[in-house]
Amino acid sequence: MPNLQAKIFNAGGIVSALLLLTIPFSTSISIIFSGILLLLWLASFQFKKLPWLLRNNQVALFSLLLFIGLFIATSYSSAPFKDAIKMWAKYREFFLFIVLLPFLSTPQHKKWMIYAFITGMIATLLVSYAMYFDFIPRPRYAATLKSIITQSIMISFFGYYCALQIRNPEIIKNKIFWCLLLLICIHNLYFVAIGRTGQLLGLLFVFLYCFQHLNTKLSMLLISLFAVFFALFINYSEMGFRITEGFQNVLNYDFNAPETETSMGRRLTFWKYSLTLIKESPWFGHGTGSFETEYQRLADSSFYITKNPHSEFLSLGVQLGIPGLLLFLGFLFSQFQLAQKMEIPRKWFAQGLFLSITVSSIFNSPILDHTEGHWFGCLLALCFAPQSTQKNA
Repeated sequence: MPNLQAKIFNAGGIVSALLLLTIPFSTSISIIFSGILLLLWLASFQFKKLPWLLRNNQVALFSLLLFIGLFIATSYSSAPFKDAIKMWAKYREFFLFIVLLPFLSTPQHKKWMIYAFITGMIATLLVSYAMYFDFIPRPRYAATLKSIITQSIMISFFGYYCALQIRNPEIIKNKIFWCLLLLICIHNLYFVAIGRTGQLLGLLFVFLYCFQHLNTKLSMLLISLFAVFFALFINYSEMGFRITEGFQNVLNYDFNAPETETSMGRRLTFWKYSLTLIKESPWFGHGTGSFETEYQRLADSSFYITKNPHSEFLSLGVQLGIPGLLLFLGFLFSQFQLAQKMEIPRKWFAQGLFLSITVSSIFNSPILDHTEGHWFGCLLALCFAPQSTQKNA
């Protein structure tokens, strides 16, 4: 029996790596792997460790509280019960993160996950450039398999990871390899994927990297170089128009106007109505899955109708009220807090992940969205899984 348990546990580590590897490419396959992972979690009795895990890992505790809170909120949602349950299921990443934790507690399983992460991101770049050079057809106007927002978020974090490996290579001890990958990530982020969230993250990762690794003189040099690159990008690149366009949209936005046709204008409108909905029901929210129903009630025309406000903070605020917002803030702050206690280089990885999830959650709904939610869930588990040996696991 112990041998069978060990085999099931080992299979959980393999499936975890396969899940992370396939997330950027196939929603269906990643759903299948996450389902298999849940079965392996039950079959290996990892659920018995849940009380210990919740006592010793605040990120897991807040994640489970959010998942339970969203389930309870289906009972009073203004949306049809079927829609409420469907929305709750979309937040399964909060539970997936907990399921992954025990399987990633061994050094071997962590290594498999890191290889899966690197392989998945390199494959994403290869597919992206195959589209960029018209070797394969593009499913959308940008050369990305997923949306430009999704790819830009993933590539910005992977670029940050490459920069960390240049400083302290752990898996592939070749600094030239990581330098080349970093340059490819920068090009892809600003000239191929062109997602503004990822581009902002790229800028913030420069500041984080300086804070982590460089003295004042070198920090000023790197920031100056990046500032020159950014200025040239905005003023002379045909892709730079998205940055200036975004700023212009925000500056010209009229909060009293009935409609706006711009990209950032629509997003600001989503946020405006979302804040109104939170004010209407601040203590319990309108219930899980209620956003679309309640938003339609307030919106002036079909132009404004949306299924989520493109902000995880506002999405949870509308559905769960202020308690939901506080739980999500606790989920994020616990990541920051645990990161401070980690040893280098794991600490650097955790800090970058915290920054990526936090910034993405301001401008998008990365937990609600399938690809980002599953991808971040896997990386969080890789980062915050308890340390143990294969024997103890």
